[in-house]
Amino acid sequence: YLQRRVPYEEGDPYTPAKVNALRDRLTALGVFNSVRIKPATALTDQGELPIDVEVTDRVPRTIGFGLSYETILGFAVNGFWTHRNLFGDAERLELSGAATGLGGTATNALGYDFSARLTKPDFLQRNQSLQTSAQALQQDLDAYSQRAFATGLSVRRPLSDQWSASLGLSGIQERVRQEGVT
Repeated sequence: YLQRRVPYEEGDPYTPAKVNALRDRLTALGVFNSVRIKPATALTDQGELPIDVEVTDRVPRTIGFGLSYETILGFAVNGFWTHRNLFGDAERLELSGAATGLGGTATNALGYDFSARLTKPDFLQRNQSLQTSAQALQQDLDAYSQRAFATGLSVRRPLSDQWSASLGLSGIQERVRQEGVT
């Protein structure tokens, strides 16, 4: 899998820019704490310069929690769980959830916001990723109440170091009630 991220072919002329591009591509996966690239000090008998790559894995799973407060919306308790390298090819699964509307002046009931996102790097082509997502949301405020479910699928591809493009489909099904009208 990592070999597919190499931005040059064996036998290509050596340039520091290609080595930096390799480091950037490996770091961008988000599964390594460090990426060390060390070119050899001498050429081989075939006139090639071997390059050693040493990576240190990050902890594959992280978990976090938070608490926030707004005078109008009240307290919100949230948490997330992330798994990097889910199936062994740097796939990333992110799950998050929040309980909202705890004691705010503009809230009528407890709300929630749950979401899941799966990212698959190098989908069909090198440097192209597939992202799927789903979200369930409920909020009951003085101004309106809402229940929604959203889902999406997109493909993202870099155009340059600063620009990328994304194409996808998303859908939302929701029910909003405001001033007695649904």
